Amino acid sequence: RWFAEKRRCPRCQCSFGKTVGKQPRVGSFSWKLEDFPLAGHSDTKQTIVIQFRFPPGIDDDGNTFEGRSPKGYLPCNTQGILLLELFKVAFRRRVMFGIGTSMTFGSYRPTFNVHIKTSSHGGAAKHGYPDPDYYKRSLDELKANGVTLADLPG
Repeated sequence: RWFAEKRRCPRCQCSFGKTVGKQPRVGSFSWKLEDFPLAGHSDTKQTIVIQFRFPPGIDDDGNTFEGRSPKGYLPCNTQGILLLELFKVAFRRRVMFGIGTSMTFGSYRPTFNVHIKTSSHGGAAKHGYPDPDYYKRSLDELKANGVTLADLPG
């Protein structure tokens, strides 16, 4: 049973296989470029705008959940493009989001396993930019959900 739910050895903590999560089965992930820079990223004048859409539905355990459509922002530079590609992997494996009770809204809905910047400004405290630690923090959250740079095509 342990290995059916965890992709990590309980003894040595070595990971194996691909983690598949409990993100809603029905949803979409799209992205586009917009012509504005994000604070703290003077190396680019463009921003990657990402959009997730989850309609209301029923989770794998038969519970009804609310829909949601969070929008996020990444700098259009090497770090932002790498995160976009890793987010694609995480979304396909259903680990980008989980389903649980939202701490903000108190309702049962898709919740972030890997946090995105939902504001283009306001700094880390307001889920925006600048945030010099966001790239590393995102890589750590992705790794905790079984997605690493090694999962990207050669």
